[in-house]
Amino acid sequence: MSTDTDAPPYHPAHDEPPAEHAPEPVATTRAARRNGAPPPHDTDAEEAVLGAMLTSLDACDAAIETGLEPEHFYVTHHAAYYAAICACLVAGEKPDPLTVNARLTEPHSDHTNRLLAAQIATPVISSAGTYARRVQHCARLRTLAAATIEISDTARSGDLDRALDQLHRLTTNLPTDDADTSWAPVDMAAVLTGETPPGPTMLARDDGLHLLYGGKVHAFNAEPESGKSWLALWACAERILAGEHVVYLDFEDDAATIGARLQALGLTDHHILTGLTYVHPHDPVDAVATAQIERLLAEHHPTLVVIDGVTEVMSINGWSINDNDDIAKFFLALPKRIARHGPAVVLIDHVVKDKESRGRYGIGGQHKLAGIDGATYTLEVTRPWGLGLDGASRISVTKDRPGHVRGGSLEGRFVGEFRGQSIDGGAMHCSLSARSHTGGAPARTRPTNLMEQVSKAVRELNEGGVEPTKNAVANEVPSKKANVLIAIDQLVEEKFLQVVNGPNNARHLRSLRPYSQAMDPASDAWVGGDRTDGDDL
Repeated sequence: MSTDTDAPPYHPAHDEPPAEHAPEPVATTRAARRNGAPPPHDTDAEEAVLGAMLTSLDACDAAIETGLEPEHFYVTHHAAYYAAICACLVAGEKPDPLTVNARLTEPHSDHTNRLLAAQIATPVISSAGTYARRVQHCARLRTLAAATIEISDTARSGDLDRALDQLHRLTTNLPTDDADTSWAPVDMAAVLTGETPPGPTMLARDDGLHLLYGGKVHAFNAEPESGKSWLALWACAERILAGEHVVYLDFEDDAATIGARLQALGLTDHHILTGLTYVHPHDPVDAVATAQIERLLAEHHPTLVVIDGVTEVMSINGWSINDNDDIAKFFLALPKRIARHGPAVVLIDHVVKDKESRGRYGIGGQHKLAGIDGATYTLEVTRPWGLGLDGASRISVTKDRPGHVRGGSLEGRFVGEFRGQSIDGGAMHCSLSARSHTGGAPARTRPTNLMEQVSKAVRELNEGGVEPTKNAVANEVPSKKANVLIAIDQLVEEKFLQVVNGPNNARHLRSLRPYSQAMDPASDAWVGGDRTDGDDL
């Protein structure tokens, strides 16, 4: 950094300020005084990026492409030099010490000398991008330091609400280096070597097709009492039975209802207590809420997060469902933030009552569809849902950004039918059926008679203290071994059986819940009533 004693008079827009003119924010100045050191800065990096840009147009492109702005510079006249360099480029001029000096508000020969010295002293011209990122890194540290001091001062004054609001704004707009931002370059090596993004791995249909993608945001859109919450809970039960954890953010119902429904789906108290984190918020998504969500995600590492009641959470926060800007705020504050941690996120949303004016997304602005990077599903009731009723809803995919689900859907739209059979004692047997079509081909046969025999055999062996292997079960059930193995795989897929590790890495079977043809709406032996309504998609 130049330290000439015969420098021109200080100009507030283009010169390095003497102490008495320092324009730093008050909070930043206090921060420096508290620890006895100036705010983070690197004048060498600032001079290096300027010198490189004065030497090479390629260096200009490299620096500008990092997002470098004049306000990122700590030394005020460095900021003015950078702005003048950019002005030269816009005007089609090649920036050099003379042309840049000419574009300053008050040109002076000393500015030309400083620019020339920076140009000569530049270590490596091709590292302009690196120098620019260093300048931005220091600027972010100064922003963060000033903000934390401001929050601390507000808290010390006793104004808790304002301090929390400041903290929320800070965490929402926290400055980060480009390694932590979505604007960082994508490594194309995986694409060029033939690797493809993972397909859906959750919410299995009866033929093995899955509907939910890890790390993506999805939506279940439907009218009230259409089974959309049951479908989300069915997905939760699937993951919990697989030994994973789920989080349920419920803005519509209550803990008693959700717990009862999971029990009705066959989960034990132990399953629910160890596999589910239930949250029933009625406060806005502020700094406290954000911190709590981050803690839950870090502690439990869920594979699935359900947000039940999109309209309600937007209302709590004062966001309009018809305002696309507010919808974008919602996606950034909750689903997108959560999905970045890896779980599949499911939004449960309503649709407009008028079917003629109903779009491909939930009620409100079209950004509800644009914000989905997984898949959007619409449920249409074919048999009413309710206590003591056997409900069914036809599922259509209206958006599938990754593209894996449409290939297994009839006409690229109809995914299947979600059915629920009420059973005496309050239980609910659900199934997600491909119906009889998967891309025009018949769905895989479900050997329901063998499935019932296998389920009974494994359960009886478990009760005797034995967790059998697949081969042991095949020897126990009187049928062809290949058919028994198909039945076992189907029961494992549908979470009636679980494969566990045994001695010597052997794979053993454990019964999770009994399978009965009479309680399976997809079985010819079903005793739940007429199954002809809506049999064809």
